[in-house]
Amino acid sequence: FTAKDFRTLRGTIVAAETLAHHGPARTVRERRKAERAAVQATADMLGNTPAVARGSYIDPRVFRRYAHGELLQLNISPETAIRRLLASPR
Repeated sequence: FTAKDFRTLRGTIVAAETLAHHGPARTVRERRKAERAAVQATADMLGNTPAVARGSYIDPRVFRRYAHGELLQLNISPETAIRRLLASPR
């Protein structure tokens, strides 16, 4: 593994946690707002710009799952939760 792998894992978890805290979006506008917040939280944590965070450090499946109403489970370890979220068929 490389440092980028760990940054990508952590960035993906932060984005998914932020989306889970926002809860399911009822409208496209709410979804976009939550996604922007998730990208910004990831960028802040990693010390990158939002564009770099979204393009390089957040697995895009997190946003696809969120668009379908699937959220990260916050009551289990983040690593287990992200594996479960990303492993679901979509």
